[in-house]
Order: sequence, then structure tokens, then C-alpha cells
Amino acid sequence: MLIDPTTSYDQSKITYLLELREKIILHLAASFPPEKILMSLSKVGIIDIDENKKEVIFGASNDFMLTQAKKFFNKALKDAVQNCYNPQYGVNYMIYNGFSDEKNHLLLDLKSFLNIQTPKKEKKTDSHASSPLNPSIKNELNQYFGILFLPEYRFNTFVAGAANQMAFAAAKAVATAP
Repeated sequence: MLIDPTTSYDQSKITYLLELREKIILHLAASFPPEKILMSLSKVGIIDIDENKKEVIFGASNDFMLTQAKKFFNKALKDAVQNCYNPQYGVNYMIYNGFSDEKNHLLLDLKSFLNIQTPKKEKKTDSHASSPLNPSIKNELNQYFGILFLPEYRFNTFVAGAANQMAFAAAKAVATAP
């Protein structure tokens, strides 16, 4: 896009496009987890409504965001536009570099709008604090025996997936009956 059409928008058009985006996001939130919406649509917004072609034009900050929006939300966005705006309208997409800046006047802060809480990071504890051994003794034993087992690394906390299920079962069998 060579010319930025949004620079000529007055405040009423900007407000209208933002309100429409809010309605569409709320419609999507009824069917999708908020985190998925945030991940795929945080830098995707409505940049125009083409009355002649009867479509709502969504802009994405880059090709990756455009692909994510189409891949995960194409049908849902079309349904949302038809439910929230006009049943006879479709959707169209384009790359809009203006959305690279998260502070763009046509973007909505999805994190606060969808009330997504960021988990508080736990303070990292020293690995020696969880071990009952004195650190100097532990270091000396490590020299002779290799790595010592830490209490947080146990079979009941290990996640066995398809790729390591057999190794997990073998290790558990050896540990229970050496």
C-alpha cells in the first residue's frame, strides 16, 4: 500500500471502525480462547469498509500476522462481520504497516479489552536451596558421581510425551526395581 488511507479519517470514522472491531472481537471471544485471539489478532485491525465491494478490509502488520489471521480466523471473521455489521458483507485482507506500532489509533489493546492476566513470574530459587545437601558436599559428590538428582526432578513431575514414552517407562522400571 503506497498511500495510507487512514491519515484522512476524521475522529468519527476512527471511532466507528474501533467500535466495529470491538464488536467483532467480542463475537470471536464467544468461540475462541482470549489468548488465541490476542496471539493472532493483536496487530490486525479494520482499516476500511468498501461499500462498493461489500467487504470489511482488515489490515495486518506483516505477512506472518496476515497468514495467522487467515489461517485461524478467516471463517470466524467473516461470520463476525456478517453478525456485527452486515449479513451481506465479506472480508478482505491486506498488509498495513501502520499496525506495526501497537499504539496505532485503529488498534485496540486486546490484552486489557479481553481482560487477559499475565501470570506473575515466580522468583527463581537457588537450586542449592531445594537440595538438603550442603553445597560444598554436593559439589564434591558431583565430581565423583556426576550430576546429583534434584528433588524437583521426579517421575511424578515429568511429562511423558509420545516421543519419550518408552524411555520414561524404562527409566521408571529401572528406578523401581534395579
